[in-house]
Amino acid sequence: MKEPSVRLATPATLLLAPVLAVQGLRVRRATPRLPEASGPRTGAVPLPVPLPVPLPGPLQGPSPTPGADPGPIQGPAPDRGADAGSGRRTDADSGTESGSRTGTDSGSRTGTGSGPGAGTRTDSRSESGPGAAPDSGSDSGAGVVLRVAVLGESTAAGVGATTHEEGLAGCLARALAVRTARPVSWQVAARSGVNTRTTLAELVPLLEPADVVVVALGVNELLELNQPSRFGRELRALTAGVRERIPGVPILMAGMPPVGRFPALPQPLRAVMGLRARALDRVIQEVAADICGVTHVAVDVPVELAGFFARDGFHPSATGYATWAEGLADALPGLLTRAPAST
Repeated sequence: MKEPSVRLATPATLLLAPVLAVQGLRVRRATPRLPEASGPRTGAVPLPVPLPVPLPGPLQGPSPTPGADPGPIQGPAPDRGADAGSGRRTDADSGTESGSRTGTDSGSRTGTGSGPGAGTRTDSRSESGPGAAPDSGSDSGAGVVLRVAVLGESTAAGVGATTHEEGLAGCLARALAVRTARPVSWQVAARSGVNTRTTLAELVPLLEPADVVVVALGVNELLELNQPSRFGRELRALTAGVRERIPGVPILMAGMPPVGRFPALPQPLRAVMGLRARALDRVIQEVAADICGVTHVAVDVPVELAGFFARDGFHPSATGYATWAEGLADALPGLLTRAPAST
């Protein structure tokens, strides 16, 4: 049974409309406009994995219990003689190295993980089938490059971080390299302020071949007051467009951020925006559940802790991106082992 949808136009919100409008205007005026992350929009993480952006004490998570199992993967597996730099291609436009052919990682861990960055996922229907990329092989050993594409709005574009290495793409690539013991290449097709329609029309055509596409969208739909039913139709069209560009590729749709917990938003604006964000997140879950090879992942990020946000109070900092990426990376290896039956 489907969970009933959140009502967006209740009598209370209609009565509060003038207050919400004034609060929204004040927030817009007071919030500094941050630029997108600078630097190359493609990159690679070789083995051994470089040290990640350090997390301050509050974001490290609980200390392990003495004598407890420290977890399945503490770092990259030893190099088995494979050349981590082999099979790479050079992007003619940027001159930056990006990924090449890769296979499914049948030995990667699955599950939701634990700690402040742990994610919970809504998996799509899974069926056995060929590898996600049309040219993917069956080698799951170290040294086979895993290609990751990050698509979407300002968070995908790294707003709040200095470079894409510190943004979502770079942080996610490092986290995946640790979990899969494979070198990871990444690419960014994103722009601040875009909605789902603009992303399909202008950014999807920029995608290069990839083994998984991570989509971060929905906040601008929230700000534009897009209706959930329309958002659902646009997400399905986006998925079809991505699959037309990269046939059969697995897609991870990041869940909506917990806007109802953003300290920078005053009440009652925070509560109302939080309700709308939950409604849009439910749409993302439903789309992922209906389309094979698409997965929704919601990460319970610690937005209340100092240091998570950039100076605008809305976008993650480098530390925030690293924390968010850890939760997304927990779900990705399992997604890569399940290929969609059709595009």
